[in-house]
Amino acid sequence: SYINTQVESMLAAHGRNIIGWDEVWHQDLPTSVVIQSWQGHDSIGRAAKQGYQGILSTGYYLDQPQPTSYHYRNDPMPQGLAVDDQLT
Repeated sequence: SYINTQVESMLAAHGRNIIGWDEVWHQDLPTSVVIQSWQGHDSIGRAAKQGYQGILSTGYYLDQPQPTSYHYRNDPMPQGLAVDDQLT
């Protein structure tokens, strides 16, 4: 959208990026936008394979009634993601 393009330009001038939830993704979205995924490994994996940086939120919501072991078992790397697509 127009407003996102304007905000992206302003942020880029300061070395910053837009971070948006999964729903922000569309075919014309610049790869400078970071995708924050609540939908899971498949969603963040698709974004990474298309050149986007990402933040995986699934499994890390501390307000959900899960034991600590649940949060530690979460692997932030989607299965089948090439080494070149992984963030370090």
